[in-house]
Amino acid sequence: MTRPIRSASCAPIRPRLFVMLLAAVALGCDDDGPPFDASVPDAGDPLACTWDAGSGEDAGTAEDAGTAEDAGTAEDAGTAEDAGTAEDAGTVPDAGTAEDAGTAEDAGTVPDAGTASDAGTVSDAGTVSDAGTVSDAAADADAAVPRGPIALYTFDEGSGAVVADVSGIEPALPLLVDPPESITWREGHLAVVEPVLIASEGPAVKIVEAVTATDELTVEAWIRPAAIDQDGPSRIVTLSADTGARNFTLGQALSTAVVRLRTEHTSGNGIPSIGTPYCALVPRLTHIVYTHESTGVARIYVDGEVVVSGNVGRSLAPWDAGYRLALANELTRDRTWLGELHRVAIYARALSTAEVRDTFEAGP
Repeated sequence: MTRPIRSASCAPIRPRLFVMLLAAVALGCDDDGPPFDASVPDAGDPLACTWDAGSGEDAGTAEDAGTAEDAGTAEDAGTAEDAGTAEDAGTVPDAGTAEDAGTAEDAGTVPDAGTASDAGTVSDAGTVSDAGTVSDAAADADAAVPRGPIALYTFDEGSGAVVADVSGIEPALPLLVDPPESITWREGHLAVVEPVLIASEGPAVKIVEAVTATDELTVEAWIRPAAIDQDGPSRIVTLSADTGARNFTLGQALSTAVVRLRTEHTSGNGIPSIGTPYCALVPRLTHIVYTHESTGVARIYVDGEVVVSGNVGRSLAPWDAGYRLALANELTRDRTWLGELHRVAIYARALSTAEVRDTFEAGP
């Protein structure tokens, strides 16, 4: 059983720490890490993870995996100061900048998923006289929403500096690799071995239009992180402008996956965010799925199982159609993520739990 969702931008929201939070935001403490997590324990070390690397490799530990500082830059690496204090135990601090930092208004809490307020009321369902109209409209809307991904990257190219969008939904949204020497093509996946930007040349208009029409989203990724001290959070998949403005971001904050989503109840930076427990992201092949329903309920799945959920707001109307889609970095090139990308898919609907499990069992 999980404890209530709380805020932990820089420290848990408690009366005696509220002034400290305001000071931390003013000084540039990063905004999440993850701040709204329903299952992170009250104490623990986000780097004290063990794992089986798979593919015949020996089981590893945090020491074995190396660090992001080894592969990236000093700016990307965390510091001892980032590790927080005993007061902060149970949160994952980020190594971000003042530009990433939230505000006091951002530091509210995300209500628990599945409350009566989330479910709507009888009045929401329409009346007997208009029931036919409501059901007809819902059927029409469902028929217009593609069941499959609206953007899909399977990394089967094997060479080159372009990652193709193989969703079949026009217009295609290819991603350009810059610089190409920062990646290594392998069978069925791409390895990011040095800082790189893999991004669409122009705005991802088709994603914004499709998602805002449904107020639903699924971001699916099969990945293998290079290390568990990547922070910032490091951008795995992002639809954004820079470190302070986004529609959504799936990122890595140490050994957790965090998601920021822009709604009517979150900031232009997608804060508050939600995040997984510690050790969800370690150097092994992992299936991460984030879903947002039109009810406002958001969930993160790891290897087919729900690990955190919360209500982050229903409407995705605040999304900006001018943002580009990027992998493995922020558009400003200062939130590097290193590791393997095996599959990235974006849907304009929220996959069900059964569908998420099916995609996990199908593999990358």
